[in-house]
Amino acid sequence: MPPGPSAEQPAPPGPPAAGRGAAPVAVAGRPGAPVRLARCCTPVPPDEVTGYATKGGSVTVHRTGCPAGERMRAAGRGPLGVTWVPDAVPPSGYRVTLRAEALNRPRLLADLTAVMSAEGIGIVSAEVEPPQELRVRHTYTIELPTAGTLPLVMRAMLRVSGVYDVCRPQPEGAGNADDPPGPGVRPSWGIHGRSAAFPEV
Repeated sequence: MPPGPSAEQPAPPGPPAAGRGAAPVAVAGRPGAPVRLARCCTPVPPDEVTGYATKGGSVTVHRTGCPAGERMRAAGRGPLGVTWVPDAVPPSGYRVTLRAEALNRPRLLADLTAVMSAEGIGIVSAEVEPPQELRVRHTYTIELPTAGTLPLVMRAMLRVSGVYDVCRPQPEGAGNADDPPGPGVRPSWGIHGRSAAFPEV
């Protein structure tokens, strides 16, 4: 029987465990290739994704059907097969854009940011469009600690008084059919509720 590993001859290390800082996707045929998640469509598991090679040998990952990715394909950059790595999280988390449709009221912005912060996420930017017929649209770019935080944040936002829809906006030029359904989320990546009445003062 061959001797086992000794203190002088340690066993070779196994593959690194997935976790924060690990590459979020694996590229078929290109092990170890550096990858970047596209900011135009903010892919996050379990989105269907496609990779495109860029200068320097890195791979940019787009949601399948993203117009920017389709332009890269049309320019002759062949798509690469990519798959999500279970439990892997980019160093700064997953960046996602969310849009909330609501009835306008005082402190709506404060209440929405409070429930998002309570879920342990970072808010990168917030945009509030001018109200239209008492309805208002808020768009937030956030960083998720894990992909599984996304449906939790969307449901928390929907529970805020006045909010009747929370969704991930499509990249410019894309249609709703490009997005696959995710767990606990509608096929349009939106969560809808009844129009909430303003609380009595």
